[in-house]
Amino acid sequence: MKKIPKQEYAAELRGLAVKRVNSGHGIGAVARELGLIEQTLRNWVKAAAGKLNGPGTKVVTPEQMDWRHNAVWLEDEKQREAQRA
Repeated sequence: MKKIPKQEYAAELRGLAVKRVNSGHGIGAVARELGLIEQTLRNWVKAAAGKLNGPGTKVVTPEQMDWRHNAVWLEDEKQREAQRA
């Protein structure tokens, strides 16, 4: 499978697009005008506002960790049972 290259955008374009959205223009309209994908523009607006979380920034409680551990253990146990049968 061929990997699609990541599109690079100039900082000036990003700044212009975010300013237009922050001044009241709709994300969809600005994206169409500038030839952008709407989600890309949404991410730029969130990043400019400091609200875009990077990977690994989600807080996981001990209870959630236990739940995930138990779910993995249960799936492994099901596989072991299937192999025994």
